Amino acid sequence: MQMFILNERLMSQIDFRYWAERYYHIEQDARLGGGIRLLKLWNPQEIAYRVIQERELECFEEYLAGDPSDGILIAWHKARQLGATAFIRALSTHLQTTNQEVRSLAASANEDMVGELYVRDNIAYDKLAWYICPIRTYNVKDYQMSFDTNCRLIYQHSKQEIGLGTGRQFDFVHVTEASLWYNTAVITFSLLPAIPQSYRTRAFIESTANGRDYFWMPFTESVRNGRKIGWRYCFVPYYAEPMKYSRKPPADWVPSEISLAHANKVYETSPEFFFGKHITLPKYTLYWWESTRNYYVDQDDLPKFLTNYCATPEESFQNTGKSGFSSRLVEKWRMAASFETAQAYGVPDGIY
Repeated sequence: MQMFILNERLMSQIDFRYWAERYYHIEQDARLGGGIRLLKLWNPQEIAYRVIQERELECFEEYLAGDPSDGILIAWHKARQLGATAFIRALSTHLQTTNQEVRSLAASANEDMVGELYVRDNIAYDKLAWYICPIRTYNVKDYQMSFDTNCRLIYQHSKQEIGLGTGRQFDFVHVTEASLWYNTAVITFSLLPAIPQSYRTRAFIESTANGRDYFWMPFTESVRNGRKIGWRYCFVPYYAEPMKYSRKPPADWVPSEISLAHANKVYETSPEFFFGKHITLPKYTLYWWESTRNYYVDQDDLPKFLTNYCATPEESFQNTGKSGFSSRLVEKWRMAASFETAQAYGVPDGIY
């Protein structure tokens, strides 16, 4: 028994996937039946995991060489409901419960969203096996957890009176729904300076888009184009998890012209986000996209559909105001465009 416990503690500490698939519980997506189940990584989470692994190897090499290291800093731009928050909470819980003296921050746009983070963490902690679970020495709902390993986890939100992370440093930072924050200046001027430059640092800022003129677009595009040094970009489109967004089409269904253009756009752009791999949309996903899009068109709300269920970063950043051109016409032009055409007309990178 003692050897088993020692093995599980060591394996859990050095191997996140080993720990997560055996000990970490989440509230499962309704498409999988709901309930509380062990974590099994989705395709979108696997994409982010690979980005993290590649950067972690770089951090290790920087440490061995004695070079400065910024740690693992990830800007995670995503479509809706693809498991980003669940995955990062798993990373946080893993670090908190298998190491010592880890200072963590979980932050979101408002108190309700912070409460959701706390609920997820509380469920995960309560379900951990006793032999790999540290003792909680302090636990205040939506505010703080502390452990007998000198690890502590603080919860904050954008509307609090004091600055985010003011007077502290954090080894692990998780910011959710950054585009919805009431005051994004607290991220730029309060939080980012509180992230130490160290190979041990882990920081994740994740969000869907919310227009073009807020914090999220300039921040993520600067990371994507290599202007925000130290940070890594991770974009996860809606189609990354076919199980999530799929619908059985009628037997006589034939994809529309705009759907075929969308499928072609996905094939052209997917290598940037899938490590060089071209993605061909399955018919269930394409029919879901067409039928859901038609509903939003009928509601005269196409920009909201494109923001929530984006296939490219450019598609996600929709203008919130009214344009002289209809959103359907703008989308059609975007579908018809190609990288070669954009470059021929001198459109800068990141605009197309």
